Amino acid sequence: MLPVVKTSKRLLKRMKNLLHLFIFGIILFFSGRCVTAGFAAEGANFSLKVVSSQAAPQNQSYYILQGQSGATLENSIWVINSGTAAGTVRLYAVDMTTGQTGGSVFLMYDDPREVTGSWITLAASELTLAAGESREVPFSVTIPADARAGQHLGGI
Repeated sequence: MLPVVKTSKRLLKRMKNLLHLFIFGIILFFSGRCVTAGFAAEGANFSLKVVSSQAAPQNQSYYILQGQSGATLENSIWVINSGTAAGTVRLYAVDMTTGQTGGSVFLMYDDPREVTGSWITLAASELTLAAGESREVPFSVTIPADARAGQHLGGI
């Protein structure tokens, strides 16, 4: 027999308005801090790196942003061209979902952004960087007023 839990409307409303935990995961495997985002041109090699902050302490490869419903959170990410030629890279936010065999997977560029991917706004959607050049790109996360409490995963 399962226990019965009674919750008042007031408690449910308070739970909804309490701190929402938003885990913004960015795939970062290179040196535990960067991820190869793709090859935009022959000789160009792009990667992303988190900017160390309270939301991503040093050597952490993802952000943990905390905010309430209706809040807008701001941060930034480094885009690095470690290749030998200039190139252009496309930046976009995506939702995450559960993979076929478990774990979290990032959805593709063409997939609709229905949850967290739609909350993320990047200051730039495309960058052209010279070989060895890097640029910090600000982003914001606007948590909808009706967002459910809990963890929400997304990525760039």
